[in-house]
Amino acid sequence: MSAFDWILAIDGYPKFCLINPFTRAQIQLPPLDTFPDVLRFDHNKPNEEYFIYGARRYIPNQKTYSKGLAYFREIFVNNVVLSSNPASNEFMVMAIYDELGEFAFCRSGDKKWSKLKVSRFAEDVMSYEGKFYDLTRSREVWIGDAISLPQMTRIAPHPSRHVPNECWLVRMTSGELVFVNMKFKWKPIVDDPEEREYYKTTHLCGLRAISRTVEMD
Repeated sequence: MSAFDWILAIDGYPKFCLINPFTRAQIQLPPLDTFPDVLRFDHNKPNEEYFIYGARRYIPNQKTYSKGLAYFREIFVNNVVLSSNPASNEFMVMAIYDELGEFAFCRSGDKKWSKLKVSRFAEDVMSYEGKFYDLTRSREVWIGDAISLPQMTRIAPHPSRHVPNECWLVRMTSGELVFVNMKFKWKPIVDDPEEREYYKTTHLCGLRAISRTVEMD
């Protein structure tokens, strides 16, 4: 994950920072164990260092569970977006985290992450001119900035037409936001039916606009 020449560094331990590989500068973000629903971190419990409160995707009735460093390094935070160049020291960070997908944010200098007041199950997030645009799995679009957070305003309801499961928010050159999804086309490498069939990607069909959601100011 990178933006404005900064890379997100995460190894599973609570320390969480942005690194500029060109200048070697580092900016500390609130630690991983300060995310909402993370109850504690205990380095004396191998593979169960983090204790978390919340439902799980396939075990909805389980309210608390433990996860190890590998989970927090590779899965827990699955998307991070910056509002502006962090070198300015006046920036915000929006993250999608946890199995079910939650939105959290922090401002420069914050000591912990805060949860957004928006429906759960995050799908995607993007920023433009200091504003965050959040896409939920119900395909609603919410907007917020430094003044409104943690409050968000819904600017696009659930679309009436069918939308594929995996979608992203993309800003067009016209200034509009659209949902997009990606389709892959595969071609067999070997044609002998007695041979195991391997496939390679020959090309991408490109990004396909699914539903126009809102015009940006």
